[in-house]
Formats: sequence, structure tokens, C-alpha cells
Amino acid sequence: MVQGTKKLKSVKKTASAPVGIRKGARTIAPKNKTLLQHAKLKKKMNGNVTRNLEHLMATKASAIGKLHVMNSMVKKESKDTKDKKNFGVGTSKIF
Repeated sequence: MVQGTKKLKSVKKTASAPVGIRKGARTIAPKNKTLLQHAKLKKKMNGNVTRNLEHLMATKASAIGKLHVMNSMVKKESKDTKDKKNFGVGTSKIF
């Protein structure tokens, strides 16, 4: 006669693989008041430099006019628009 069920052996959990390199700085935050102020100022200055650079690039890009990355695509689109404008005026196209 069976008195009970056998206990199952516990399965060891396998350690997960390392995630890999994570983005961001790995520095210990400064505890000194003056160091905190320097870190805050440095972060603010870096933000200002980045913002000014992006603004400068945007103004240069807008001064040039239209930017075409792929000239062949632009030419093809302009040809298609001409065909669509003349559609129905002496032409018969089947789509």
C-alpha cells in the first residue's frame, strides 16, 4: 500500500547571464558642497554647449534650403507629379 508521494528534488536556479555594458557614467557622486557645485556647473555647461551646437547646425541647414538625401528619389517624385498633373488631358494611363 502506498503511504504517500515522493518529494521532488528542488531545482537550482541558474544565474542569469551578464547583461552587458550599460550606458551612462559610472562615477561616485561627490559629497562635498563645492564638488557638488562644480558637478552641477559642468553638467549645465555641457548642456549649453550641446544646445548651441544643435541650434547652429539647424540654422546652417535651414539656410541652405531643401536638403535632399537621395537625389534619384526626388527626381522620380517630381516626374510622377508631372504625370499626375497631365493625367486626363489627352493621355490615357491604366493603373
